[in-house]
Amino acid sequence: MSLVYSERLLLASTNGVWSAYVVPSAKRAVVMTVAAANAGTATAQALVAVGGWTVFSRSVPVGASVLDTSMRLVAYAGERIEGRPSGAGCAIIAAGFLFDDVAGARAPEYVESDGPVLADQWEELYATQ
Repeated sequence: MSLVYSERLLLASTNGVWSAYVVPSAKRAVVMTVAAANAGTATAQALVAVGGWTVFSRSVPVGASVLDTSMRLVAYAGERIEGRPSGAGCAIIAAGFLFDDVAGARAPEYVESDGPVLADQWEELYATQ
């Protein structure tokens, strides 16, 4: 039976330092919520990256908090969920689910592309126009 855990995946609170959670082997994480709060004396910036891509970048005013709950961001085994507050007194929390991944799925391979390839008949049609 595959298990699902509700987890705080990341807590980052050191000014200017990236904090990271590495998804364990045989697991898959889904970030559902990112929250940032600023108890400092100046506006701060909160950054979160999943699998090497910045997915959350917010300015956080003094005494305020921001929340994004519309996420469904997958991180595979070995990938990192990272956060970096830039401002003393700023903290970031990322929460979501951790799943057993018995199949050992890996992140899809991404390649650069010029767009979709057309079916052969369409390529021939366009080549003659």
